[in-house]
Amino acid sequence: MGNSSCQPPTLPEAKCSFIARPSPRSPGQICLSLPWFPGPRCLSLPRSPGPGCRTVPPIPGAALPESLPDPRGLSNSLLLPPVSVTLDVETADSRLQVSGDRKSVRFTGTQTNLPDTGKRFTFCECVLGSEGFTSGRHYWEVEVTGNRRWCLGVAAESVERKGQVNPSPETGFWIIKRYYEEIQNYGVASQNYGMASQNYGRVSQNYGVASQNYGVASQNYGVASQNCDVFSIHTSPESRLPASSIPGRLGVYLSYESGKVSFYNAETKSHIHTFTGNKFTEKLYPFFRTWDVNQWLRICSGSAPGL
Repeated sequence: MGNSSCQPPTLPEAKCSFIARPSPRSPGQICLSLPWFPGPRCLSLPRSPGPGCRTVPPIPGAALPESLPDPRGLSNSLLLPPVSVTLDVETADSRLQVSGDRKSVRFTGTQTNLPDTGKRFTFCECVLGSEGFTSGRHYWEVEVTGNRRWCLGVAAESVERKGQVNPSPETGFWIIKRYYEEIQNYGVASQNYGMASQNYGRVSQNYGVASQNYGVASQNYGVASQNCDVFSIHTSPESRLPASSIPGRLGVYLSYESGKVSFYNAETKSHIHTFTGNKFTEKLYPFFRTWDVNQWLRICSGSAPGL
């Protein structure tokens, strides 16, 4: 970073954010603690900031300005540190298995005898995160590779847990869905009925049927299968997304005050979809659903794209 611009240096890819503090020796510098460099790097701030720059006052403990460029070049905003999400086993449907560290969940397909805590989902294969949010910005990532039937996102505390519900923002769910199905089509190759003969003859006021033979020429049924991979936004009605955009790792971003829930391909840091225009008034929880037998969903750490 020179004295007249805010262009970041070229840095290797990193998996975590950085920490900035005013320099204890020079009020005109900030010191960045970068995980990919040993020791702090102190940089001079421009006296006349250009677009997107802001000077940092020499106050002990002053925060890094929000407009300092992201050193990985993702955007001109701070990296949002991921929240540590764990699963609340008391909300998990009895067909789900939650790992010991409460970071992974899979659908077993087998009902287990669990106490109904009142918080537990008993109709759909769902589980919530342990911590809910009533303010702030939060980001987490879920590894979905290998699992072809899942829903992920955010759910309100008051959502229906005991019966059938159509998940949508109107019912307290801000989620996207991926499911894979093999559809079987049954088609009749041919079904031809031919009447060989049907002759009626009158003999002494008696009606006799000389012959009445029905022959089926052919009746062949063929089964064709079609694979269906669906990626969609859970709205009413459902809105499809391109199947080509299905990620291997999904990032979920909640901005409570802004009323936004966004989804990202965490591998490419590309945006998938954002629910906007919401006015959140109750506690929101990370939401997980899977019905692909024995395929795990795994909560993992990762840095948010520039948000």
